[in-house]
Amino acid sequence: GRMVETGATPKVSYVRRQITRIGRAMTTPLLPDDYFALIRPGWSTREMTGTVRRVRPERGGAATIVIKPDFRWTPHTPGQYLRIGMEVNGVRQWRAYTITSDPQHPEGVVSITVKHTEGGKMSPLYVHKVQEGQRVYLGEVEGEFTLPQRRPAKALFLSAGSGITPIMSMLRQLDREQQLRDAIHVHSARSKDDMI
Repeated sequence: GRMVETGATPKVSYVRRQITRIGRAMTTPLLPDDYFALIRPGWSTREMTGTVRRVRPERGGAATIVIKPDFRWTPHTPGQYLRIGMEVNGVRQWRAYTITSDPQHPEGVVSITVKHTEGGKMSPLYVHKVQEGQRVYLGEVEGEFTLPQRRPAKALFLSAGSGITPIMSMLRQLDREQQLRDAIHVHSARSKDDMI
């Protein structure tokens, strides 16, 4: 059978871990997380969750979804992707999307940019239906298509379609570091309106 996928384990303080451990012994069979979740769903320490802060429509039938993690977020490396889960008719659906925000975002948010795919199960929901305040599940950050540690003096980026998304994060990071000195980005799209 297939393993049920869950969100990443949140990084919580030592004190909170101890309170949860003691509470677990006192409240069995229910866990402290069950009570936390009743008061406020984002308080559960079982898995990483986030709240949708805003949805920004993009050209090319895409949208950027900005999420505020409910726990301390370990910064990603520009170019990496995130597995994100959402409940659909009582079933959690997971998809992987490239993180398009830069790691040092001043609001402490993380964003994904999703292109609507005809016949897709999740992309139409993210692009057209997801609402501000909605809760999502955040998986581990993965991927090795990233900037080199030693930033290049010159950079050439090539992308097509939604392949632009990891480059969005890389360019934002280089700009924040004031390392965006000599860069060219060549992007291919079917038409001007189709370009994210």
